[in-house]
Amino acid sequence: MQNHATVIKGFQILREMLAPYIGRELSIEYGNNYWWSSGVMAVLRDDQKRNLPETGTFAELTDSLDIAICLLLFADIHWRDIFSRKLSVAHRTWANELKGYRNRKAHIGGTDFSNDDTWCAFVGK
Repeated sequence: MQNHATVIKGFQILREMLAPYIGRELSIEYGNNYWWSSGVMAVLRDDQKRNLPETGTFAELTDSLDIAICLLLFADIHWRDIFSRKLSVAHRTWANELKGYRNRKAHIGGTDFSNDDTWCAFVGK
């Protein structure tokens, strides 16, 4: 399961960078006092936000976002109105590919990621 561990580590590193970026962009869009309530809590389903805090510091709130929620906020919920203004469609395509790898990671079973899949997850095809 060496490749599985590599993919998990890659997602951890990505989440550490992506969550604050999402928070900053939502702060620009909704304001510092409303980015969390309007940009995160108001747009997620109850099951998606059940483990998220209602309030906190910027760091506490962004640290509470897991990679699945980050990718959802980035590539689906806020893509058109926020992130597409600054990034290319290639960024969204890569995020959508990562959602697939994340789902496979969550349901890995007894098989490991292939070397090719591990490479593609974080370098691209």
